[in-house]
Amino acid sequence: MLHTLLRNKVFIIVTTADLIQQMGIWIRNMALLFYIMELTANDPVAVSLLTVLEYLPILLFSLVGGALADRWEPKRTMIMGDLLSAVSIACIILSMQAGYGKTIFVAVFISAVITQFSWPSSSVMFKRHIPEQQVTTAISISAALASLFVIIGPIIGTLIFTWLGIYASLTVLVILFLCSAAMQTALPKVNQRTSYDAVTLIHQFKKGYSYLLSNKNLRVLVVGLTLLELGLGIIQPLEVYIVMDRLGLEKEAIQWLYGLYGTGMFAGGVLAARMIHKFQATNLTSVGFCVLALLIFSEALSIWFLFTGSIRFMAGIVAAFLQVMIEAFLMRFTAERYIGIINGTISTLVVTGTLMGSSMAGVLMKHTSLLFVYCLASGIVFAAGMYCRKLELNNK
Repeated sequence: MLHTLLRNKVFIIVTTADLIQQMGIWIRNMALLFYIMELTANDPVAVSLLTVLEYLPILLFSLVGGALADRWEPKRTMIMGDLLSAVSIACIILSMQAGYGKTIFVAVFISAVITQFSWPSSSVMFKRHIPEQQVTTAISISAALASLFVIIGPIIGTLIFTWLGIYASLTVLVILFLCSAAMQTALPKVNQRTSYDAVTLIHQFKKGYSYLLSNKNLRVLVVGLTLLELGLGIIQPLEVYIVMDRLGLEKEAIQWLYGLYGTGMFAGGVLAARMIHKFQATNLTSVGFCVLALLIFSEALSIWFLFTGSIRFMAGIVAAFLQVMIEAFLMRFTAERYIGIINGTISTLVVTGTLMGSSMAGVLMKHTSLLFVYCLASGIVFAAGMYCRKLELNNK
């Protein structure tokens, strides 16, 4: 099965393009994090605002982007998305050089908006060109390879920003988006379905929601993922303060925690490709969420780098298993004509949780403590795990 998959042209191109984009995203994230912290004297509210601006477009546009992915020709959509991202960031560089430094926030917003119209097309290409029995393996390989850039992306992003500054970081991002667009020109062009040609977007939304509400597993999964992202959203902007306040290190040391998390994701992706069929999916989902809750709580208590690093490594393994299982479930059991709008709907609801958490993060930390915020997040993620016991999945 693996040899057949590796000869699949669409799988190779889409996966490689996604990896290039992952590298660009990590370079962007690290550069913007350090730039904003230097600009605002480590203000946690400003750092959490950066996360909100990154996720707000997902809330506003992922549903529309998913619906349009079911209508538009996916190859053209993916290429145009990368080209527009490159052009928008190039314009931001020119604006910053002209003295408008705060336009960096605009770069985050625009880049995230464009992504909502291009990334659902990758799922459409996978659904059409990868046999169903190879879907889980394909997603496992993609997750394992993407985790490599979780390891090296923060390191490279930190080095570029530290040595060359914000302009070099954004310039590299432009180059990577252009490379991704060029690679995707080799994808096959597919005649788009015409089933939606005479249907309005509103009617398409209604059919998508009806499909979602009629499926118990999708309903439970949406609620569970929303709670999960609410908990993770609360702590996501505050990870750098674990490094500074709990471990007593410089903010740049966060790259090593990201690297350990990515190493865990790579190991988890490899293990998932080999072992996930041996697990009962319902138990794995619920247990995985509960283990993440325990790891979040333990990370907040730790004051030793080695222990914190071990926790991040284990969290990466668990996250990889959950990612592969959930994505494979959605890919296999969602009808092709709904794959875009279902992904968009789930993203919208899930990111609502992330935004709610991120928007509260800085304020909660200012008025309570870092330890309290992490304990609150742990409790929310544990509640998500308990709720996901209602899932009735089947990996067969």
